[in-house]
Amino acid sequence: MHTHEQVEFNTILEDYNIYSIENGQILKVKQMPMEIINVTTNEGKQQVRVALKLVSHIITPPTIDTSGLEFANSDTITDKDHIKELVFGRIKEVSNLYETKRSVVMVEPYVTKVFLTNKKTSEGEPILRYLSQVDITLTEKRSFLRTLSLEQRNSILGEREQEDHSDNIG
Repeated sequence: MHTHEQVEFNTILEDYNIYSIENGQILKVKQMPMEIINVTTNEGKQQVRVALKLVSHIITPPTIDTSGLEFANSDTITDKDHIKELVFGRIKEVSNLYETKRSVVMVEPYVTKVFLTNKKTSEGEPILRYLSQVDITLTEKRSFLRTLSLEQRNSILGEREQEDHSDNIG
């Protein structure tokens, strides 16, 4: 029988990846889990599904020239609106961490391409499009905790859990 079990989780660390774009804009991106589901297939195989929400924010300096760009809603932009691929650099990339009762879920999104479009927002900011990918790693909580310093463990575990796991952390 095919079963689904929603898993409760807490945020350990969550932040934006930040990229500088050649046209002067700053792109901030993160992907965060909306739900984590344990699935048991009809064959008895265990799987984990993580539903993610992509969140981004673009900071535009007032000096950017937007003459020649048309006003548009960013939801209507397509590949046909791309003017050119932009060079970008990483300012900060983070691994966002979430915990379930038995596991740590690491979500690592990263931007692979950024495109300038021929459109601008109602505020007059150039609309960028980007491609991103995400790596998701699930690790048993006890195995993950063994890789951390005592200070890091203390910030993740509550006092009661530290006592419960003190013999098992290594």
